[in-house]
Amino acid sequence: MKTRPANERDTVGARLRRWLPLAPWLPLLAAGVALAAGLSDADVDLDWSREQVQRHPGPIDFVLLSTGGIAGWHEPCGCTSNQSGGFGRRVGLDGLYAESLPDVPRLWLDAGDLVAPGAPHAAAVRKTRAQLEILGRLEATALNLAAGELGHGLAEYVALAKEEALPLLSSSLKATDGEPVPWADHLVVEVGKRRLGLLGLMQLPAEDAPEALLGDRELSVLPLAIALKQGKQRLSDAGVDLTVVLAAVPPDDMKALDDELVGVDLILGTAGKSRLSEQVGDVRFAYAGDRGRLVIEMNVAPRDADVPLLRSRYHELERRFPNDADARELQRTVTREVNDIHREEAQARAAASPRRKRSNHVAAESCRACHVQEYLAWEGSKHAHAMETLVKAGSEFTPDCTSCHSTGFGQEGGFLSLSETRQLADVQCEACHGPGREHAASGGRVEMGPVGEAGCVGCHDPDNSPEFDFATYWPKIAHGSGSGR
Repeated sequence: MKTRPANERDTVGARLRRWLPLAPWLPLLAAGVALAAGLSDADVDLDWSREQVQRHPGPIDFVLLSTGGIAGWHEPCGCTSNQSGGFGRRVGLDGLYAESLPDVPRLWLDAGDLVAPGAPHAAAVRKTRAQLEILGRLEATALNLAAGELGHGLAEYVALAKEEALPLLSSSLKATDGEPVPWADHLVVEVGKRRLGLLGLMQLPAEDAPEALLGDRELSVLPLAIALKQGKQRLSDAGVDLTVVLAAVPPDDMKALDDELVGVDLILGTAGKSRLSEQVGDVRFAYAGDRGRLVIEMNVAPRDADVPLLRSRYHELERRFPNDADARELQRTVTREVNDIHREEAQARAAASPRRKRSNHVAAESCRACHVQEYLAWEGSKHAHAMETLVKAGSEFTPDCTSCHSTGFGQEGGFLSLSETRQLADVQCEACHGPGREHAASGGRVEMGPVGEAGCVGCHDPDNSPEFDFATYWPKIAHGSGSGR
């Protein structure tokens, strides 16, 4: 059972897309999803997944499930083992709650920065549309507006959210013309035995802040203290007994509000990679990290229960969670369509500019004559076939992926796309050692610097390579003299 704001219930109640109780089909669902996603039976572990959801100490009035900082990431990139995230698993987690706690209301919330950066680029818009479609399926209660949504183009984002009947929220954004805006500055939800009040705060970054516009209408972003003070007053007037703030604001900046936090029970936030769950005075803070890898579960206790009001934990959406078949298929569709958009652009660029000026990168084949053993070590490694994995995944033209599967991406003269710079595909020598033209032209007198762990973790980071350990992985590609690095 899910609860929407009172003014949204009739609209949502008329929607055709309703989720049936999933309990009878979950085992079959998980098996089908594992097959469709190319996972083994050992990947999805329903017993383990159910245990994560069923570990509830004490009674529950309702559950809040919160995400934030997803930034358009609709699925893990899939390059290495056990990457977390993807809205297939998000929907799978929701199904587990439907099975385990069928009579407990659950509210999905998003703290902001949901969208893919780079709009109005068609690929970013496609990813944003898919994110909103998933939140529509989950019947999300509130989506906070943040800098990411402004950068996307707020008018288009509002229109996309309206298609899914999703309630938008911002206590910070006001129109300078004083006219109404198409989002709420607060929401009141009757849920369980409580009257829940929701506020939404945002803060623009100090540098490269997006313009605050709604089409051609100018917007202002209220200072945090003012937005919070005004929002609390509205909730007080509405008679709420639990105040929750969705905050696209760094936790230290929220804590600095100090006295203005009086009366706030819970802050569900997002700010980069912040992962935080702590009690500060009377306020519970919980931040959800980034890329949709984490879901915050916040259990709210009944009024008369002899347990803490709020009890929280994180669910990291790793491979053992069920991966909903329909959502997984949408992930694949979005991956394919986004890749096609980038392919068409690359082909158009290649046709318009068939000749490029000489690059500082010479490609691995040029290294072979002098560095035979090193070349052979590379040739037998996964680095030498990095682009092949993207071709199989259907994302070989997607910059989010090719940046770590090519040589010199983002550098002058480096990899652009398979249509333009195929010779720099894969993780070649210069991906780690840097451009080699001067080294080659000087007969080796201009040295290329050694590399070590710091050169690996730019791509083998916790998001993309959660099980990476330099001491374990280095021997697989060891080459060179001395330290071998």
